[in-house]
Amino acid sequence: MHNRIATGDRILQWNANADATCPLCQHLFFACEYSRLVWEPLAKDILKEKYTTDWDQNLSILKSRAFSGIAQFFIRYTFHATIYGLWRERNAIKHGETPSPRQRLVKVIDKAVRNRLSTIRLKGGRDYENGLVYWFDTRA
Repeated sequence: MHNRIATGDRILQWNANADATCPLCQHLFFACEYSRLVWEPLAKDILKEKYTTDWDQNLSILKSRAFSGIAQFFIRYTFHATIYGLWRERNAIKHGETPSPRQRLVKVIDKAVRNRLSTIRLKGGRDYENGLVYWFDTRA
């Protein structure tokens, strides 16, 4: 959203001869089957009927106040953690590492979200008192 991740279009601005395609599918984020299969189990039960893999619709949801409190936190943080996880996975593949099974990446992102909530609670964040209960309720 702030053009900070070196996506294909930015890489091409730096080096016109670079290979800017996704090593998984030649698509960007949720248009990619791998990405969609990572995003779905993390977000579907939070977003419910608003669930989508469309990039622009997800950004609209993130900017809106369609959800309140803990749900809004989880939507935004899960999106952030998913984008970061997918970027790291694609970067690792571009540098010769073996692709991770998508289930492994889902578990890594799930744990990152839970760890973030734990650190907020440890710092005295009372607004997220029932956050872990909510998160586990949204796991399929």
